[in-house]
Amino acid sequence: MDVLGLSNVLTLPAYGWKPRPDQMPTWSAMMDPKINTVVCAAHRRFGKDELALQATTIAAMQRTGSYLYALPQYSQARKALWAGINARTGRTRIDDAVPPQIIRKKDDKSMLVELVNGSTIQLVGSDQPDSLVGAGIVGYVASEAALSNPAAFSFIRPMLLETNGWSMHISSPRGKNSFYKLMEAHRHNANSFITTLSANDTGVFTQAQLKQERHEYIQEHGVAMGNALFEQEYLCSFEAARIGGVWTAELAKLKKEGRYGACGYDPRYPVDTSWDLGVRDATVILFWQNVGTETRLIDAYESTEKGLEHYAKYIADKGYYYGEHWGPHDIQNREWGAGTSRLEQAARLGLNFKRVNNTPKDDQLSLGSQLINRMVINSTPDLDSGDPVCERALECFEEYHYEYDEVRKVASNKPVHNWASHCCDALMTYACAKARDVGFARPQMPEILQHGSTYPRVSDIMRRQTKQTGSMWG
Repeated sequence: MDVLGLSNVLTLPAYGWKPRPDQMPTWSAMMDPKINTVVCAAHRRFGKDELALQATTIAAMQRTGSYLYALPQYSQARKALWAGINARTGRTRIDDAVPPQIIRKKDDKSMLVELVNGSTIQLVGSDQPDSLVGAGIVGYVASEAALSNPAAFSFIRPMLLETNGWSMHISSPRGKNSFYKLMEAHRHNANSFITTLSANDTGVFTQAQLKQERHEYIQEHGVAMGNALFEQEYLCSFEAARIGGVWTAELAKLKKEGRYGACGYDPRYPVDTSWDLGVRDATVILFWQNVGTETRLIDAYESTEKGLEHYAKYIADKGYYYGEHWGPHDIQNREWGAGTSRLEQAARLGLNFKRVNNTPKDDQLSLGSQLINRMVINSTPDLDSGDPVCERALECFEEYHYEYDEVRKVASNKPVHNWASHCCDALMTYACAKARDVGFARPQMPEILQHGSTYPRVSDIMRRQTKQTGSMWG
């Protein structure tokens, strides 16, 4: 392809790249002006980012505007697309899609490319959704959308409505999470294109290669986990639960027992709050009522880059009758510049926190598990959005998972720190606060782990037999 002619760039991908036959339906949907939402679930090595980057470049040359390309984390965007070298071409992934002849300026710090027609393409992370807000966004790609912060697209959607823009969501499945829900919500929309492409559909791998891959997954992870991972990664199965989920079993039981339902504010009982306080990270407030043997999560709130004054006003405006406000153990730490702790700052605003003890993480995880086993989550629709008031919190609990060591083929004892962590920390704060009140048991090492399993339940492995100083039990 002659990339020197800009007219060619408007209609063809850069450097002569062409979509494969199995990629053509998705490519055609991206080029169709009547389609404003593309949701593509595709197997590993399908070429999702290659396809989406090329389409974004063409769209940016056809219509002047701002285009955002988001990965789950900002660091991933830099490593995988901005600085990562494609071994086949010897160029970075971004350079593969955007030929130099159409670039006016390239800013390495912000990972932004300005094209000759004034359009900009910027690589971002969904881990800081507030930073995505800006004027004139006409195109948005969520890469690995199943791992992304769902709040990011909530910020972007109003801007796309205003500019009559489009969005593309590409990912391999990770259970029936927000990506699956988005796909189902748009399935019957005439202006949306929905597709699921497994390795059996595309022909990227031979059947012999797939058979060998399944065999190796089973050898590395055991029969149950190996098959689940293979079917998730290559057959695009949404049925597998979140791999390595911290509270997968407890949340499945909660739903099965009908404990996700309407349980709004009952004025006969006080409302407790538990907090995870962030500065650049999110601050989360969970609202609880204890009714009989039930601990009800009746409401939840999350925001970023706001001061304590904002949160104090928010909870006052709720009109609840409050009992106790529980903060993390480090709420008493003094902050540089302020000269006071957030505990003292909150007291000046009439918000009197109690703080939990500094509890080992494995104890926190176990207490969180026990809290979920007696918890009811409110699904009453929010008056403004119409979404269940605690849906975001439930998504966080389901997303919370352990890091996975690809070399040793085991899960670590450390949960991944991502967009879901803050809400889960707020839950564990309340679990620690109420450990003695509701009679949570001290975690014990199980007598026998699953025989022959290469992927035993990590929360069981983490339970310690000996008492440690600083725990909730003294």
